[in-house]
Amino acid sequence: MSKHLIFSFLLLSLFSCKKIPDTINNINGGEIEVLSHAGENQLHPWNSFPSIEKAMKNGADGVEVDVQVSNDSVLVLYHEAYLDIKTKGEPGRVEALSWDSLKQIEYKRSSHTLIHLDSVINGFDDIQISLDLKPYTDSFSTKYIPYLVEVIARYNRIYGIEDMYIESTSKTLLKSLYLSNNNYQLFYYTNHIDSCIELGKRINLTGISIKDDLITQEDVEKAHDHQLKVMVWDIYNANANNKNILKHVDIIQTDALKHLVNQVK
Repeated sequence: MSKHLIFSFLLLSLFSCKKIPDTINNINGGEIEVLSHAGENQLHPWNSFPSIEKAMKNGADGVEVDVQVSNDSVLVLYHEAYLDIKTKGEPGRVEALSWDSLKQIEYKRSSHTLIHLDSVINGFDDIQISLDLKPYTDSFSTKYIPYLVEVIARYNRIYGIEDMYIESTSKTLLKSLYLSNNNYQLFYYTNHIDSCIELGKRINLTGISIKDDLITQEDVEKAHDHQLKVMVWDIYNANANNKNILKHVDIIQTDALKHLVNQVK
């Protein structure tokens, strides 16, 4: 190994071992909330029940999950636009099938099947869930948004999901959800913090959801000045965990769960 590589490795190791500041200056009560990104997905498929179960056993406060709607109004956990990308199912979208059909579909290289949000709500006590609403449909604005808003309202009537976080890239969807229920915890999924500030005033946003390398500590402070929580994602290692701890964010969606739990718990 060259001297340059050894030096780089030592620097990375040193940074990865940094402890959190004595005080976290955020608007989440001085604590960083730890969400496992799609569950502990190194050994299990994203959004699968065992991936979520493993995350909770490893100390996560909760999980971020990707959500789509079946054709019979069930919130199904799946990330991709088409079923055949990550599962053994036929080509097609989640919205084209019923839950009875979807629940039989297995992930590739796995015997685990797709699950619905109901199983997570009923399967775990004291779990923070962040719903990443995926806009995979051919009629997102005209038909899907009112339909999705009503599906979420039905889930709220059944389970009381106002404490869950709801993330979306669609301002129209977030506005519609706000008009449906102004108690929802809404996060705008954005690339630019400034685009959130005015929207936050209009629809009472809880915060923003943003890729970690698109936001600085100064941006975080600006968001906090406007009472917007900052949720970061695309966190794959200890180095990225520490970078965002030092930014004093409020919520981290991480794939390096054990390290982050050790750092902030």
